[in-house]
Amino acid sequence: MKRELFFSIFLLLSVACQQTTEGGDVTKETAAESEDAVKTTDNNTVFENPEGIFPQTVGLFTIGQVIPKLPEGLNKRKAKRTLNEEGEEFEITLFIIYNLVEDMLDLQMEENPEKADADLIITEIMVNSDYYKTDRGIGVGSTIDEFAEVYPDNKIWYTYVSDRYVMETPELPGVQFYLNRADCIEKFEVDSDMVFLKTGDFRQGSKIEKIRVY
Repeated sequence: MKRELFFSIFLLLSVACQQTTEGGDVTKETAAESEDAVKTTDNNTVFENPEGIFPQTVGLFTIGQVIPKLPEGLNKRKAKRTLNEEGEEFEITLFIIYNLVEDMLDLQMEENPEKADADLIITEIMVNSDYYKTDRGIGVGSTIDEFAEVYPDNKIWYTYVSDRYVMETPELPGVQFYLNRADCIEKFEVDSDMVFLKTGDFRQGSKIEKIRVY
């Protein structure tokens, strides 16, 4: 009788231990799943405001599309600007994307008075901030030499049409890197609407001022 009682107690203790162990395993799996979920959320948060410069796209903004919902920390304001090309003045509509520190982007919008602001599409992007960079690390503030090192097939030219000094690469079609006109030390004669220059025609340490994506 004692023997049977002892055996019954042993069985009960074994079952209880097994249930406790299984319960512990379930808790560990749940904790692991929660940890993964947190990591995923963190990753999404990190890439909320992407910094890449690509043909037709800068960060969240793409030519031919409307302005997307802005992440926390970014704001926009509407502006009008008058431009002058070849002696002709015209007005454009902009939305300036900014944060607490600086104006980051100028988004030029289509001119369509019949559309609401939210329905206007982006026609051109001007990058003013060093936050945005190409996949080779080039952005506003990068030097001409840094650009030439990672894009050896580059071209530099001046155009009187917009009075701009421009650096570009065929690897990024539709992307122009604007240089400071005061940094050009080479005197040249303007006999066409495009005059090609060399990196040596600019002061050492000359930097990219703005980046145009069109």
